[in-house]
Amino acid sequence: MKSISSIGKNPNIQAICIGKFDGIHLGHQAVFSTLQSKIDTHQNGLILVICKDISTPSLTPFCNGLYPLCFAHLELAQISNMSGEEFVIWLKETYPNLKKIIVGEDFRFGKNRSCGIGELRDIFEVIVVDEVKIQGEGVHTQTILAYLKEGNLQKTNAMLGRVYCIKGCVCRGQGIGKKELYPTINLIAPNYILPMSGVYVTCVGLRGKIYTSVSFLGHRLSTDGEFCIENYLLGFDDEVNEREEIEVFFFERIRENKRFSSLILLKEQIGKDIEYAKQYHSAKDTIALATSKLL
Repeated sequence: MKSISSIGKNPNIQAICIGKFDGIHLGHQAVFSTLQSKIDTHQNGLILVICKDISTPSLTPFCNGLYPLCFAHLELAQISNMSGEEFVIWLKETYPNLKKIIVGEDFRFGKNRSCGIGELRDIFEVIVVDEVKIQGEGVHTQTILAYLKEGNLQKTNAMLGRVYCIKGCVCRGQGIGKKELYPTINLIAPNYILPMSGVYVTCVGLRGKIYTSVSFLGHRLSTDGEFCIENYLLGFDDEVNEREEIEVFFFERIRENKRFSSLILLKEQIGKDIEYAKQYHSAKDTIALATSKLL
């Protein structure tokens, strides 16, 4: 079972991978797989995650379910002023039997990123994992963020190696949807970086089950102008309570956010969005894709 390890002296650890791992994308997964191949048991390996600011929204604020091994969070502030030599000493003191370190090819450490792989190789066996590319384009968190912010979920999901998912709690909506449009479940997810505003083909995880859905995120231009994340679940007609936890998996952006002159026109467009989503879901096994952590 994967778990969060406290930062403390651990003589069992013989191999670690080090990095920000702020997306758990295909590049990160390649590093994890390499680590797994270099250890005898799960107790011998550790994923050391360097965290800059856990309060800042990210692609994976609660990603323990995506780590294949025990992991530990190390605050950047704890090591940012260490020289390269001091960081190596810290590693040796914390993991006295550490022999192997697995990193990506751009790994740097020490104050002002002054040291690199060469300095590590003076002390440890260092395994460098090559950059992962998709159709010639390097897989990096910043590249994924750029695709996400332009609503390109095909590229986002391909580089992540999974369906992008946000998690949060149900919140109260306007009440207009159930009365005059379509009943939706509203979500707040302050810890996640959100895709570009618009309407999306999605799946929603609720009460241990995955439902096909269509979702809107953005400002409600046709009503109160407030920002929201609204989800219409296909084949779901039960009541939900505020603060229930749900997750939303994003597959494809259907259209941009628009202002409609009447609720009648808005409802007509939502009906078209739902039909598009139904066809998409029927053509692809979206529930299976959402259920699988990695594609």
